Amino acid sequence: MRRLGIVAMMMGLAGSGGALAQAAPQGPVLDIAKVTAAITVAETIVQACDARDPGNAPRRAAALGAWRLQNDIVNFERSFATLAERTPSLAETRRSIERQAREQSAGVPAQQPKVCDDVAALFAVPALQVLPQATAIRQLAEGGAPSTPATPAPAPVAELQRYTLPQLWTLATRARDAVAGGEARATRAQEQAMDRAIAALGSVVIAGTATGHDRLREWRGDAQSVLALRCRSFANDTDKQGLEALEGQPAAVAGRADSIVLSRRGSGTVFLRQCRLLPAGQMPQPAAGLAEAGGLEPRPLTAAEAQGAPGQGIDPAQVAKLVYTSDFRTMMDGMGNGYTQRDEDIHVLLRDGSAYRHGWGFPYQDLNLALSRRREPDRWLRWAEARGVITLTDAKGGSRVLRNGQALAPWPAETVLDHHWYFLHVGQGGVRRDRSYSFRADGTVEASRSSLVAAVTPGGGADVAGPGFAASGGAMSGHVAAIGPRRQAQLRYRVEGDVLVLTAADGRVERRLFARFASDQAAVPRSVVIGGEVYWTRDGKP
Repeated sequence: MRRLGIVAMMMGLAGSGGALAQAAPQGPVLDIAKVTAAITVAETIVQACDARDPGNAPRRAAALGAWRLQNDIVNFERSFATLAERTPSLAETRRSIERQAREQSAGVPAQQPKVCDDVAALFAVPALQVLPQATAIRQLAEGGAPSTPATPAPAPVAELQRYTLPQLWTLATRARDAVAGGEARATRAQEQAMDRAIAALGSVVIAGTATGHDRLREWRGDAQSVLALRCRSFANDTDKQGLEALEGQPAAVAGRADSIVLSRRGSGTVFLRQCRLLPAGQMPQPAAGLAEAGGLEPRPLTAAEAQGAPGQGIDPAQVAKLVYTSDFRTMMDGMGNGYTQRDEDIHVLLRDGSAYRHGWGFPYQDLNLALSRRREPDRWLRWAEARGVITLTDAKGGSRVLRNGQALAPWPAETVLDHHWYFLHVGQGGVRRDRSYSFRADGTVEASRSSLVAAVTPGGGADVAGPGFAASGGAMSGHVAAIGPRRQAQLRYRVEGDVLVLTAADGRVERRLFARFASDQAAVPRSVVIGGEVYWTRDGKP
């Protein structure tokens, strides 16, 4: 089924209110129908794909969970339950819409098998973006028409209570556990109990580290809060932009406690409305009387933390093999565009039988070993080789074969290069990013990379060719992602085994993993690995 078929299906289902139209105003009817159809289509396709390809079920479950969060499906379900209690006929009519949606979407994977390869792209089609409708139903269930309510004046900072995210996690889980769970109605009751407990706090202050856009998480040394904070709305654009600018830095946010979503594993998100960024020095006292009983987990390393002092990480003399594996697959997104999914890994196999999955761009020689072993234990494995087959075993005893591995080799001493290597990746929506290194025999290198600029063209797509542009085709598409002016840097380089040392004009030094494939004995290999990714010789370039 093409994207057009899915859109047509959604439009037809959204208009199938039937008897529902007799029970409520037309606007809410269409909103309920569209959200219901979207949920059923998404879940039905995922279930059908899982039956065809069970191995990728976890990835689809993650994509479905992300779509549900982005479209506020949990709160829609709660709100619909409230409306159905007021108007019982809504439930039967919703079941009718669900039956139609299942019948029309169950055959999608059989008709278009590639949809199962990337359901996240399917979830991105406009027909499945139902946040406005879900929000309108929530507002209706809360007792008002689906219009923007008057915003109360923000409380003075001195009157606010500051809570930690582990405190909120404890409050929510205790409220959940006080309600019997299991069946769907009981589970909804648990969700409502958690929301009531959070909303009862009123206006609050939460401090932590800004992690991007409208989010914040609490960091405590090697641990982080299980909960993340997300702002549903901001008091003004200045506060929104201010939080975005603080990514990776401490921040404090004041807002009205709204709701919480917890996964089965316990992680989740607490939501605030009318967020405002507090200036430094305006931090209220922490709330007393609310305990922390958990709510923390190991914090993943950032690249800056993972990279230690040069040469103080894994000793090359202790390395038995450096193995590169890759899985490049051409796939289709939900808009009819082809794209490449790149999965590349490097495993450092040590002589003592241990192994490390190196997922960083810097050399393994610079890894902060103490932090890595403490904070990313899942990357540390055991390895064994029998008849040319390498098997990796994790700390829990699970094992897997390192398939299609290619051995990497260091460069000879005093290597000087005169060659151009190129990297290209075409992602979802046809978005292209490319990078290159042009080495010269005089010890200089030009490092170049594209910068993304979004653009829109009218009509059925665009025919854009040549360096700097990536067409986003498809019969329904009028979008094109254009790559703006290239960023270039003139650097000095030095090759030290499998380390590339780059020095800028101002003296700044960057170290990158840089290896060649052991199977390529040419003086200048066609492909190399730089920063964990394959670069290749571009036709027409030396």
